Amino acid sequence: MNTRKHALSAFALAIILTHPAISTGYPSLENSNESDQIQITYITKNGYSYQLQKSIDLVSWTDVGETQLGDPQNPISLSLSALETLAVFYRFRESIDYGAPESWLGYPIASNRVSPDSLSNEASGYYTIVAAKAFAYFTGTLEQAYHEPVGEVANYFGYAALRQEIRDRGGSQADEGFRGASWMETLEILNAEQRQVLYELMYVHEPLFEGFFDIRFDLVDELWAVRTGDGLNLSKVLSIGLQMGRNEAELTVTSAEAYSAILPTLSTEQLQAFQDIRSGATTIADMQQDGPNTATVESEIADFNNTQRDVLLAMASKMISWITGTVDDAVILPPGKISNYFGFAYYRYVDRASVSRSDAANKFLSVLDNIQKTIIAGLAQDVVTTSNAYIDGRENLIRGLYPLRLGQSVDHNELVDAYTSHAGLGETQRAIIEALTFYELEKTITTEQLAELASYRTDTSQ
Repeated sequence: MNTRKHALSAFALAIILTHPAISTGYPSLENSNESDQIQITYITKNGYSYQLQKSIDLVSWTDVGETQLGDPQNPISLSLSALETLAVFYRFRESIDYGAPESWLGYPIASNRVSPDSLSNEASGYYTIVAAKAFAYFTGTLEQAYHEPVGEVANYFGYAALRQEIRDRGGSQADEGFRGASWMETLEILNAEQRQVLYELMYVHEPLFEGFFDIRFDLVDELWAVRTGDGLNLSKVLSIGLQMGRNEAELTVTSAEAYSAILPTLSTEQLQAFQDIRSGATTIADMQQDGPNTATVESEIADFNNTQRDVLLAMASKMISWITGTVDDAVILPPGKISNYFGFAYYRYVDRASVSRSDAANKFLSVLDNIQKTIIAGLAQDVVTTSNAYIDGRENLIRGLYPLRLGQSVDHNELVDAYTSHAGLGETQRAIIEALTFYELEKTITTEQLAELASYRTDTSQ
């Protein structure tokens, strides 16, 4: 059952349109004997959406026109016919969901209060994740929210599964330094012709890579602007998110195409070298030592700029997991990676190396009162649908690319379009829901609570 509710505007706008002259104080209505139209002007609020509805019996209501976002500086202005043959009643439905389409949610943003103990297993996992993000959001800055580790971009080739295998063997910190060592090791394992395929891919990726980060900054700006109380430009945020999704899909598809071109040219010895990295037979320390091809590779990449080297780092390290893993490995991604636009990456990788999400979540939740915790639990429930859209779209992309490993062809544009409209949209919707809920929660947090949260952020020993 959908428990979504809407607030109806307090003035209870009910107009009998056959009446020749109508006057009221709020909203503003105007009628002229020279016109068959009644002009309605209604002052709205930021962050809300308004849908005009009409009824002939005050029981059944139907929508009239499109939903409009509130803006106090630009009142809604409508012209209605004054020549109706029956009494017609009009009202505005004022939505408390900030204009987010109803199809996104089972519940209204920030008005859904849920006991943490009543959450499903799926939503319980998100409870920790959104609390960790909220900790970073309330204790960090906009500039910190810009931070995104290079390797996280288009991280769809089983790299998360590979790193987890390393942790399972050696402990939670065992993968530290793995990406930095493994990308160079990959280049040293490949021969000159195979490396050239990656270098050419690097040039293709460079503008996509820069474009991804540029537009990500724009998205972060829009999401964090909600904190000022100015509302949210929903159409702009959706447009930005979809473009991010398209860039990410292009990065992913072109990477898979390059890997599939290199794979059949690998010798038995090269394949074994990659398997040794995966199994741990070749350690991080081993990879950090100079090998017979180190000088050659360093000479080849000496003139690459920082962005190009970042691109190579991301591509070459992920190639290991693509070559040595399975399609089931490749679809694994920690749920905390979804819509990570609120500064948690900075907290984890800059403030504190590899801090756990549960640690950050526990700090945050320890400061909240029981009512505030129900807001976070409600958010965890709200994001299940949009998170699943992202996860499903991402998995569809990976499984759609897997035929490349078997020497088969794929439809590049079709895969990119499908990912953009499914995963790209889902991730953006989730980010919007999180930002708006954090904004509502912020209204309830006291100065003392903020100070306590800030102390946890600065005292990294806790």
